[in-house]
Amino acid sequence: MKVKMLNESSDRIDLEVHGVPVSFINTLRRYSMMRVPTYAIDSVIVYENTTAMIDEFIAHRLGMIPIKTPNRVSPDETAVLTLDVQGPRKVYSRDLQPDKTGVEVANKDILLFTLEND
Repeated sequence: MKVKMLNESSDRIDLEVHGVPVSFINTLRRYSMMRVPTYAIDSVIVYENTTAMIDEFIAHRLGMIPIKTPNRVSPDETAVLTLDVQGPRKVYSRDLQPDKTGVEVANKDILLFTLEND
């Protein structure tokens, strides 16, 4: 097996691998992804929703946003992210405001939904 590193950054590694079946590389990729801790929003409380979208739709969209945290986080710890926006405008993941330092959305450019005029 020959492995050549093509590129490395803080959140990605590009490798060129020769001499093994593609299924082996895919297994290695899936195992690596499984070992990386991931966090997501799992509980949503809606205080006021004056949009045409139902609360469950908004909660589902928020649950799909990947969250970055400091390296060592206890499983018992929680963080609160607040979303307080008014339209008309597009609402992005960057609009989520965390209550703790070090907690942030992994990608700030995810479009959640569009708010139209009331």
